[in-house]
Amino acid sequence: MGAAILLREKSQSDHNRPMTDTVRQPDRRSYWRFEFTERRWTWHVTRPDGVRIVSTDTFPTPQQCAEDAMKNGYVHWPTSQERRRPRAS
Repeated sequence: MGAAILLREKSQSDHNRPMTDTVRQPDRRSYWRFEFTERRWTWHVTRPDGVRIVSTDTFPTPQQCAEDAMKNGYVHWPTSQERRRPRAS
């Protein structure tokens, strides 16, 4: 189990606001990467617990590689479902 880190932060938007304590949660994300070697694509993932997994197959196109990665837990957000908030004007 990962350790929590206690940080002292000060808001950049309000410089008169007192500093607050926040507890950073352990990272639960998996880190994915795609490689192109010898004219074939493979995917690699590192899980939060440190386990590393590599695709057992290689793929001729990045699309086929991504489709296989999605079957193994990779999440691809279509542009229409972008998670970031639009910039304020």
